[in-house]
Amino acid sequence: KTEYGLLQVTEQSGQRFLRCDGHIESAVYTDSAHADALVFPYMQRFSYAFAARPAIRRTLLLGGGAFSYPRYYLKNYPNCTIDVVEISEDVLKIDEAYFGLNDLKTERMQIIAEDGFSYLKETKETYDLIINDAFLGSHEEGRGTEDLQVIHDHLNKDGIYMVNLASSLKGISSFSYQHLSAELKEKFKYTAVLQCEEERSLYEKQNLLLIGSEETLL
Repeated sequence: KTEYGLLQVTEQSGQRFLRCDGHIESAVYTDSAHADALVFPYMQRFSYAFAARPAIRRTLLLGGGAFSYPRYYLKNYPNCTIDVVEISEDVLKIDEAYFGLNDLKTERMQIIAEDGFSYLKETKETYDLIINDAFLGSHEEGRGTEDLQVIHDHLNKDGIYMVNLASSLKGISSFSYQHLSAELKEKFKYTAVLQCEEERSLYEKQNLLLIGSEETLL
């Protein structure tokens, strides 16, 4: 039990899950041959940023989870660095005990145990790519108007912002998508949305990646 909810580690079908109040926060494969592979399709879509901006070198990830994406990132982008902000020190302890975080630590990755937007308000660092994958259970963190301004202020000139959102694209479950999409269009010159599981109906709640930048996107 933690101040952010009940944390659990479970295993099923060759995958190890980190859960908060029953909601899946992150997952990795237990098979060492696939240790660096990404379980979730929405994380696989983060690669869009590198297709649009091959010159990305510095990334900020809000929400460490089980460090599945940083593990993939460090292997696949050897010339890049990543700062990972994780608000829960309990999650970091679980990552060390059950998700191999100690073996993952390197000079190319800085781990910041703090609220992501508190960190951004304090730091002068800027990034080529900022990914917001911060959740506490089912609650999404940092999707408000003020948060977008903070993000915008810490992106480099042609930087990209990507935010993971659980919403439908159409229908009664699409309010959060419609709202955040409008907010992004107010803040960024160019925006896009990626449906991460294309077999799902547009009316079904799912992971969507919303993207913003001041430079053209693919």
